[in-house]
Amino acid sequence: MEDVVTADTHVRRGYADTLLAAALRHASDCGLFFLLADPDDWPHAWYTRRGFEPIGRFHVFTRADSDG
Repeated sequence: MEDVVTADTHVRRGYADTLLAAALRHASDCGLFFLLADPDDWPHAWYTRRGFEPIGRFHVFTRADSDG
């Protein structure tokens, strides 16, 4: 699942909680369930409130072409 967004007219009605709960139920026998959430963006706090805990960080580095 990637980039799920709730329409403004339906925000704060519990749809995201319901979708997350269903995804976790379906993935319960997979052994690993992870997500990526930028610590500076709002989903990080939302997932934390639902019991997710940070287990690591990742970094992405891009080098611009010096010929360009």
